[in-house]
Amino acid sequence: MANDSLDFFLRLIDRKVVQYDPQSHEGRGRGPIVACIDTSGSMAGTRDISAKAASISLQVLARKEGRPFAAILFSSAKQTVSFLFRDTFAVRRNSLGEEERLRLLHGIVSAATFFFGGGTDYESPLLEAVRLMENGGPEWREADVVFITDDYCQVSDDFKERFRQEKGRLDFKVFSVIIGAKAEQARTLWKFSDRVLSCDEFDENAAEQVFDSVCPPHQGLRVVATGAIRRRGDICTLFHRRINHIR
Repeated sequence: MANDSLDFFLRLIDRKVVQYDPQSHEGRGRGPIVACIDTSGSMAGTRDISAKAASISLQVLARKEGRPFAAILFSSAKQTVSFLFRDTFAVRRNSLGEEERLRLLHGIVSAATFFFGGGTDYESPLLEAVRLMENGGPEWREADVVFITDDYCQVSDDFKERFRQEKGRLDFKVFSVIIGAKAEQARTLWKFSDRVLSCDEFDENAAEQVFDSVCPPHQGLRVVATGAIRRRGDICTLFHRRINHIR
């Protein structure tokens, strides 16, 4: 099951990662991409592998488009670890605010394999996303936040209003995916999201919609069928490590 998921997402990365069309007059992509990935206990296994594969795919997409990228892994309240990716290195920040500079590949491996395994809290990762955008300066405006979870929880009214104001001030959007739950169980997600997708599993249809949400077709980008990622072996190695950890 895990190997099938890995093979599928490697094919998806090849098919959906984009390159600039030489005939396009567009400059950059829309803005930064922030991937918030639920690593609560119920995400263990194939769901975690799929969500991490999507996150790495988004990172590659952002790199090709010249867009800043960060990944935030979360679980229970105040359990977050964020990875801010630069051209040649990554900065890992834990929930205590302690930061560590990592080599780029080390950062990718760390983000792909880290797992909390606790409960679920939405407020902590969303506040961390706001912090990243706040500290990033003008280049972090108009971001796309992709929020992937398989559970649901409540957010306070105070948080809802505060987050609404931050969205307006920093001009970012949130696209959420809830896995294994019915649409009515995503009511909390609708309180802070611009779009919500409900799916039984993080399958091809869900992944396609995630990519489409951060890379609209009118941006002058073309999809390439093959050859988008030359070093598929590196990504395969990362996920086999994660698979071995699960077994």
